[in-house]
Amino acid sequence: MLSHEWRELEVLCDRLSTLRLRFVAAQRTKNVGVIEGLKDDIVRIRRQRERLVQHISARLGSVAADHDRGHPATAPRQPGQHGPESARSAEPIDSVENKLLASVIHGFHDKQ
Repeated sequence: MLSHEWRELEVLCDRLSTLRLRFVAAQRTKNVGVIEGLKDDIVRIRRQRERLVQHISARLGSVAADHDRGHPATAPRQPGQHGPESARSAEPIDSVENKLLASVIHGFHDKQ
């Protein structure tokens, strides 16, 4: 679930980091044209990142709500029932994704 969104978020963060490094370099050389272009790119990528984080948060919230309502796709299995995920870690995926999302969001706010 959400694996492509997480990958897209990682790509956007990498792109933003690269743009910031290029912006600092352009400031050192006082290249006004490049500085203005990079400012626009940074604003655009930050907006994309924020929209994606909101989208991921909403998806995680809807999955959690479905789980709380006992939706069959996300309902806990009865003892003795095994699915393909039984060989994986005991911690639910939603919990892992929520922890990752929280760390990513806190990281974004710390860097800004």
